[in-house]
Amino acid sequence: MQTQDFFNILPGHWHYIRSITNYKDLSLSGDGTGNCEFVSVCDNDLLYLESGTFNTKDGCQLKTFNSYFYVFNGVSNNLEKYFVAGQNTKGDLFYILSDNNTASHLCGNDTYKASYKVLSESAFVITYSVKGPRKDYILSTTFTR
Repeated sequence: MQTQDFFNILPGHWHYIRSITNYKDLSLSGDGTGNCEFVSVCDNDLLYLESGTFNTKDGCQLKTFNSYFYVFNGVSNNLEKYFVAGQNTKGDLFYILSDNNTASHLCGNDTYKASYKVLSESAFVITYSVKGPRKDYILSTTFTR
């Protein structure tokens, strides 16, 4: 699926299932579920809002919340993911999704490698492999509606 086609299926409500395997601290590994929404804030900007629960392997249940901006850049035909700096305000660039549906981001000395896999117009998976001196985990999230 082309980048713009993927961007076009995002608006609306989704359910997600997430798993994290933390190799530095296995007690922080676990599974989570929740709901999210991609809200159009202008033609090529979507605000991503997420809330859910995460259950660690050692039995802790945590409430989770997250937000990002997804921006389709029509000039470069790329999907850009930004942190949220304030209410409906784009912050720093997290990464740019390449033509092969991968991206990377350096956070200090830790590297985030993202891969996107579109299963259908109603399902996709984002997987992060994070490695460095402070972090070593794999996070996989399946989105469905």
